[in-house]
Amino acid sequence: IAISYILRRSLKPLAAIVKKMHDIANNQFGEPLTRPKTKDLIAVVDGINMMSAQIELSFKEQAKEAQRLRAQAYLDPISKLGNRSFYINQVDQWLAEQTQGGIALLHAEYIGDIYETKDYQRADAHVKELSQRLKNTIDVPGATIARLSSDEFGLLFPHMDESELRILADSIVNCVNGLNTDPTGLAKPKASLGVAHSKDQKTRSEVLSMVDNALSKAKAQPDKPYGFIGSDTPSNLMGKQQWKALVEEAIHSDWVKFRFQAAKNTWGKVFHNEVFSSIEKDGETYRANQYLFALEQLDATNIFDQYVIESMIKMLESGELNDPVAINIAQSSLSQPSFIRWTTNMLEKHSKVASKLHFEIPEECFIDHPHHTALLCNAIRQSGAEFGVDNYGRNFQSLEYIQEFRPNYVKLDYLFTHNLHDEKQKFTLTSISRTAHNLGITTIASRIETQIQLDFLTEHFVEVFQGFIVDKE
Repeated sequence: IAISYILRRSLKPLAAIVKKMHDIANNQFGEPLTRPKTKDLIAVVDGINMMSAQIELSFKEQAKEAQRLRAQAYLDPISKLGNRSFYINQVDQWLAEQTQGGIALLHAEYIGDIYETKDYQRADAHVKELSQRLKNTIDVPGATIARLSSDEFGLLFPHMDESELRILADSIVNCVNGLNTDPTGLAKPKASLGVAHSKDQKTRSEVLSMVDNALSKAKAQPDKPYGFIGSDTPSNLMGKQQWKALVEEAIHSDWVKFRFQAAKNTWGKVFHNEVFSSIEKDGETYRANQYLFALEQLDATNIFDQYVIESMIKMLESGELNDPVAINIAQSSLSQPSFIRWTTNMLEKHSKVASKLHFEIPEECFIDHPHHTALLCNAIRQSGAEFGVDNYGRNFQSLEYIQEFRPNYVKLDYLFTHNLHDEKQKFTLTSISRTAHNLGITTIASRIETQIQLDFLTEHFVEVFQGFIVDKE
């Protein structure tokens, strides 16, 4: 017994060393090993601890470098908002979705006047103040705020209807008028707001012309709070509650239709099929981006997300689906504890197919709601299912969160997978993809349309692809 005890005590440090080396191999660093009492192993443990610390530091420096390159390409250094390149990319993404929305230009002339006096410090302070006020005022899912020039700001509101856009425009005007730019406190800030709404398919130049004309209208009519150009066609759009009622009726009546898009590696092996939904009623088709935006505003996306999860589980269990299926989870669903409990119970009940479920969680959730996100991710991982980060790299925050959460995959934001002729874009893409690759996380690029895109991305740490070029194979 004494010999057995001595052996176990002697081997305990070795077992800890083996486990630590396994963790390091999986890029999991954790706390350093405790120095053993066995003299011969002290140098080994010290060396392993030093190696672990150096690898962890290397990863953090790499994540910071990726963040620096991303900020250099798409972030305005004064306002900390997106820059013109970022804004144009977001406009292109909105137009590609072929959905309604609003676009606006805010010309803060009072800031331009201060820059002309060469009082740069005071002008920068006003830029920061206005930027923060705009961020606080515009609390809308999917909205973009960018600084386009020294005194011009671009705003984008995908999926928003005309009546909501007018209400938000009033809020923006009130926000600007509330700034104290006049020493006497009597005059309002010298600024103009142009707002345009589009619900028909248009090109980038067309929507930018619309909003330019709206800004000109605002300057020509200073007595009006803002210039507005609406959609040409009469509006018969539904309100948020009507969209919610349609979704509930569609779930009850089985009007929800699913289609799938494969994500494959370069050898054609399917990584998963991403599910997309639409509603078909009385011969009319409603796209997901129409009703999901309304549900997001009502914090009611959980009813639809639960329906999709349940439907995919049934299709997997019946054999209708064989490959893993990716399900997009809305941000407002994840913020509800009842949804996390429901998902946890569903995964436990249907453990046989759990390994074929991939949950795509928006990057904002990992940054803005880490505690709720951690609860869901732990439940997913324990069930044998997988989760990934959607819109990876979109937020101008550190990428270190992926080391903490360890997603199975990340899906690059559209921002990084087009305009690949731009050198800054190439460097940024390579850097953020390498960050995930070095942690053993699969990187996916979507909306891949050409062989040139595919070839370039393949050479830059992207392993799985979605889009026309993949679908036509």
